[in-house]
Amino acid sequence: MARLGGDEFALLVPGGPDEATGLAERLVVALDRTFQASSPGVGVGGPLFAVSGSIGLAELDGSGDVSAVVRQADLALRAAKAAGKRCVRSSGDAVDAAVGRRT
Repeated sequence: MARLGGDEFALLVPGGPDEATGLAERLVVALDRTFQASSPGVGVGGPLFAVSGSIGLAELDGSGDVSAVVRQADLALRAAKAAGKRCVRSSGDAVDAAVGRRT
């Protein structure tokens, strides 16, 4: 896992797209929670924070162009956020949606 910046992270998943999609869907469910921060000296009773996540997937190919894969994942993440958040989109889905908007 690597932090790309802000609230974006990259995660390499061994296996193929099915494994990555399954993990991404489980992460979206696990992140969709409300957390209560602890207050110093009190323990509980601090502010509540709603946490959720959207995930964009891209598959590494044999070209070695990591920058292109990161761009594809970013496009997929934007598609997931545009779909209402709390979901998973792959780079293929994102490209199809972008092409559909332009035609």
